[in-house]
Amino acid sequence: MTWTKIELPGDRRDPITQIDAFVNGGDGFLYIGADTGALLQLDPKKGRVKLAARPSASRGFGALSPPVKGRIYGVAGRDETNEAFAYDLASGNLVNYGPVYDSNRKTFAQRPHELVLSPNRTLYCPETDNFDRQCYFWEIELKG
Repeated sequence: MTWTKIELPGDRRDPITQIDAFVNGGDGFLYIGADTGALLQLDPKKGRVKLAARPSASRGFGALSPPVKGRIYGVAGRDETNEAFAYDLASGNLVNYGPVYDSNRKTFAQRPHELVLSPNRTLYCPETDNFDRQCYFWEIELKG
């Protein structure tokens, strides 16, 4: 194990950033979903971190998927401010699919963890840190 001196950039509210999600982009970079709501790109060879995108206006970052066809998918934010998104690894373009919301139960995803994209463009995501509904399993249909 090697301990690095890499520090993740915080924001005005909190100069110390914590990792909520983490994935290898397969493009030489590691992608970090920070508790500040930022998607960070880490170059492990150079030890440099930069802001890749800010997928949600709020804090928190629940989940990132492994890359699929040059994109990573994620859910950033919390509760009413969460957003499902896709980030294009080559161009850096961000596609926002909107909030993760169950219209039948009239509820938002609060703290999703892990994320997998199915061949039919549906994201599957468990929610485990919600004491009102432990192990709720979200199916997120991507439109657009």
